[in-house]
Amino acid sequence: MKASFKTEATRLWQISRLATISTPYHWWRVVGTRMDPEGGSGDQKAAQGLGRALTRYMRLDVQVIGAEKLEGLEDYVVLPNHASYIDWAVILGHFPVPPRFIAKRSLTNVPVVGSYLKARGVMIDRSAGAQARAAISEALDTDSPWPLLIFPEGTRSINGEVRPFKRAGISLVAEKGKLMVPVALVGTWETFAPTARTIDRGRTIRMVICDPVDPKQLGPQEACEEVERIVRRTYEEHRPLIA
Repeated sequence: MKASFKTEATRLWQISRLATISTPYHWWRVVGTRMDPEGGSGDQKAAQGLGRALTRYMRLDVQVIGAEKLEGLEDYVVLPNHASYIDWAVILGHFPVPPRFIAKRSLTNVPVVGSYLKARGVMIDRSAGAQARAAISEALDTDSPWPLLIFPEGTRSINGEVRPFKRAGISLVAEKGKLMVPVALVGTWETFAPTARTIDRGRTIRMVICDPVDPKQLGPQEACEEVERIVRRTYEEHRPLIA
């Protein structure tokens, strides 16, 4: 009973702290949007600041490996695994180039992050397959300085292993000939698994950016399979190193 009470008390405290940390960035985003309603630089800077503030609170040592592989790249899509709710904070704060997220529409109800996603993300209803595919296709055709990001697994991992990739979204990426950048997020599941009640602060996180995959060279199907192989292999290689 005491352990359960302590866990719930910790959970409530963490939620309170996260909300307190997030509030100033909401207003920063609002002001930034008014100053730059089309370009989105205000939104992106506020989101980056929020991500870094949240990972600082969680005392995460975020190690970014392979950032140099993005140098000179244009018109690419970021494809990371998805293990935890904190993946958003890690990516927002530490990915070298602020991305545009493809995310389920219900996330617009999440304070602060939801308003950012609504303004700069691509919101889809996963139950409406044709409409979701059309929204992703339109986003891929939109000229933007910010790369698109898709979680190919579609949802978070329950057991910490990389789930099989869903082909609906990434097959569009490959068919349109966009460069595909595999990314392995390692340690976020251990920090805050979907079944966890509290965040395990003070852990090490690795964001491993891998060599881009070119579907124009491999073909769409092989490119999708190669991205999944790379993410899975990289994740499995790095996971024991930060345990």
